[in-house]
Amino acid sequence: MAVEDRLAVLDPLGQAPRRHRLPPFGLGQLAGGREANRAFWAAFFTAFPDLTATLDDLVMAGDRVAGRFTYRGTHRGPLLGIPPTGRPAEMRSIDIWRVAGREFAEHWDELNLLEVFQQLGVIPAPGPGGQEHQS
Repeated sequence: MAVEDRLAVLDPLGQAPRRHRLPPFGLGQLAGGREANRAFWAAFFTAFPDLTATLDDLVMAGDRVAGRFTYRGTHRGPLLGIPPTGRPAEMRSIDIWRVAGREFAEHWDELNLLEVFQQLGVIPAPGPGGQEHQS
C-alpha cells in the first residue's frame, strides 16, 4: 500500500482534531498540528513500508477515547535522519482523543521511539542491572 493510501486511512482519526499534541520528532514548528501528524506518519510509513498496526486496547469514558497500539515493521527507509538498517522494530503508542460534537476535537499521542531507536542500534539498549550494551 502506498504512503498516501496509508495516510488516507488515518485521515478520519487525524484530520478532524484542531489540536494534535505530539512530541516534536525533529519536525520543528509543525509539532502539535494536523500537518505534523501527517508528516510524522508519512516518514514512518516510508521508513517501515511493511508496517502493521495492532489495536491492543480501546477505552471510552465521557468525552475521551483511548487506544493502545503496537506497530511492527522492517526499517527499510530513512527515519528522522537514521539511514535504513534492515532491522525489525516494534513501537507501542497510546492515543487519546477528546470528542466534541461527534468528532475528534483534540488528540494526544505518546510514542515509544526510544525503544525503536534501541532496536535500530542507534541508542544502546540497557543490559542487566541497567548497564548499556550494544544489540
